[in-house]
Amino acid sequence: MREPDQSYYQRRAEAELAHAQQSTLKPVVQAHYELAEAYLRKVSLAERAEGATS
Repeated sequence: MREPDQSYYQRRAEAELAHAQQSTLKPVVQAHYELAEAYLRKVSLAERAEGATS
């Protein structure tokens, strides 16, 4: 994954975490946390893939 993509997914994860912390409805909080986890998984997988090719 290109660095700009990783940066994008990292920023999106951070934004989703912020939204989760600001939300008061439990289902909304859960949805934001799930989205943040998905973005962080993408970042983590990309970092592992890059480490394997370095």
